[in-house]
Amino acid sequence: MESPPALQLHMRRRRSANYQPTTWDYDSICSLLRQDPLGSQQQEEQAAAAAAVTEAESVQASLKDSVRRLLLLCQHLRQEQ
Repeated sequence: MESPPALQLHMRRRRSANYQPTTWDYDSICSLLRQDPLGSQQQEEQAAAAAAVTEAESVQASLKDSVRRLLLLCQHLRQEQ
């Protein structure tokens, strides 16, 4: 018994997503969508790590500036005594 034409067409369209897409078909789009969240997640993690480093550097610079001003103030007060 032969399958109905609609089922044959459906089975022909269902292909593995493990091929290089030459056209934008359903499988290639799904394949790209499955790959994108992992790449996006990795990019978000890298951006968060870079932001944390930038924030740490900013806090460190601010702390150094505060210590520098306190030392100058202490030096100034000692000179007045």
